[in-house]
Amino acid sequence: MGSVEKEWEQIQKKAFTHWINSILERRNQTISSIEEEFKTGVKLLIFLEILTVQEIPKWNKIARHKLHYIENNNIALNFLKAQGVKDLSIGAEEIVDGNLKMLLGMCWVLLRHFGKIQVSSGTAKEEDDGTSFEDSMLKWLFSEISDYNLDVSNFRTSFNDGKVFLALCHKLHPDSVDYHNLDMSDPVANSNLAFKIGEERLRVPSLLNAENLAEGKEKEKSVVLYLSLLYNAYTNETDKRKLAGVSETKTLSLQEQITLLEEENVSLKETLHELTEKVEEMEKVKEETVEEKIVMSQSKDETVVKVSQEREQLKAGNEKLEREKEAMEAEKEELLKQIRRSEKQREQLEEALRQAKQESKSSLDDLEKALAVHLQQLHVWKDYFKEEGKLYEGETIAATKEKQIHDRDMFAQLASIAQSLAHEDLKLGVLQKERETKEAQEREAKQIIAKREKAKKEEERKNKKS
Repeated sequence: MGSVEKEWEQIQKKAFTHWINSILERRNQTISSIEEEFKTGVKLLIFLEILTVQEIPKWNKIARHKLHYIENNNIALNFLKAQGVKDLSIGAEEIVDGNLKMLLGMCWVLLRHFGKIQVSSGTAKEEDDGTSFEDSMLKWLFSEISDYNLDVSNFRTSFNDGKVFLALCHKLHPDSVDYHNLDMSDPVANSNLAFKIGEERLRVPSLLNAENLAEGKEKEKSVVLYLSLLYNAYTNETDKRKLAGVSETKTLSLQEQITLLEEENVSLKETLHELTEKVEEMEKVKEETVEEKIVMSQSKDETVVKVSQEREQLKAGNEKLEREKEAMEAEKEELLKQIRRSEKQREQLEEALRQAKQESKSSLDDLEKALAVHLQQLHVWKDYFKEEGKLYEGETIAATKEKQIHDRDMFAQLASIAQSLAHEDLKLGVLQKERETKEAQEREAKQIIAKREKAKKEEERKNKKS
């Protein structure tokens, strides 16, 4: 194997080891060598269960010999075929033998199948919509950094100047680089800075050589691999932030109610904790009392009858303690129910706020469109009044109405404005009819004058002939 092929093999091994560990970490598992630690099939099956969120039945969780290894790996390969994974050319024996070339080929197939990105929702799904893995990666990248005005059309040239990697790092960690004021004239420096941020902030190993990337000598597959690791780290980081409870700002009244519910939940949880501690203390007292009575009964034979009576009393006391314990457990259950009800009320308040915002925005948009059309029509009539030398009262009426409705609520104001506009429409309709009548009379007068002129000319012509 040549040095170039060996280097490419090591790049793949480094990338896929990181990808596999990012999945295995969810069960506190890791690997350091794909060819060694996939041999038994145990780590491979755990990896597939986490990746597909499914439980694979009947495999050897403790594999002691080669037959167990082969059986586990056959189960893994059959499971992948059932999941619709195609182009798997590796066999169970090759996994057991640690055939690194075949294992890397299998990793490529798994990455392309399970790592395809559904751009519309921003999540990886196991769908075959005809789009290649590489195209899906580019679509996701474009959706994330579209505001940066960068070309992300291909893996051959779009990444050579390092700006795309810097933009992606800045999108997730704005404090990691002063992107908009950074001197990006040096492609090698851009890439090295992005690789450093990727290692420090996203824990993504640097797979690429900045000089080779700038000169267009890096394999496109290397760029695809590195971007897929950034995507995996990026989505994991985004999911963590969502789980941290970042929420939109709420209006004051609903926020106060939500705060009160949260405070009530905290108080209920504290009460529940105190009850639990009391139950534990009562159990300790019960055990200590029983032990003391037993010691006394064994040390003094003459007090057997008395101890027996005391035991009966202690039994009755124990029964009382048990009843109190059951009552406390019931109270604990009721407190838990109250907590759940509080959570449900909070969700309902948030939903009510969201619907109110949507309805308010829709009503304001409709009103704004209607007023814009009507104002455009009124300006036409304003010009007409000006031509006729008449006084236009629309603005005066609007100003008067504004004073009259200033102290009313929003719906009363809208009703008053609608009434005024309707009245104005009626007045303008009358004026329109007057103008049409006037124009008709003017046309009729012009026709009469034209007839008279024609008759006069005819009579003059006859007189000249005679």
